[in-house]
Amino acid sequence: MRDQESFDFGLETDVADQDDHSAGWLAAHPVATVSSVLTLWHLTPFVMAARLPKLISETGTYSLVEREETRLAVVEKIGAAMEGAVAFQVQLNASLLALQAAFLEGKFAPSAYLEGFGDLPSSTLEPFINRLQANADRLS
Repeated sequence: MRDQESFDFGLETDVADQDDHSAGWLAAHPVATVSSVLTLWHLTPFVMAARLPKLISETGTYSLVEREETRLAVVEKIGAAMEGAVAFQVQLNASLLALQAAFLEGKFAPSAYLEGFGDLPSSTLEPFINRLQANADRLS
């Protein structure tokens, strides 16, 4: 039978480690997520205001091939949604593997394995933000 000292429950950490972990997933990831959401809120009205006149002018065109802005509006949203879904799945699987590895190693400190779960919202929103910024640059 093992003695109690051989188990590593993540309770004995250095002060420097504890400071790094306490400022890690609890503090940094909400900031990244809020930054992503604020970027969306900031750029979306500008892109919509710049894109709507082009979309309205294309309603008189009966050719599906010549409606470039309409095609871009639809295709970019579908592409961003698919990329966001894939990024979410990849980040979730990586986080679950890190969680499983931490449990198998006997580390039960949340800061050791929960860092990846904090990246889920920001990695999911990243394709939307990239396309939105590209549209803002293109339409300005």
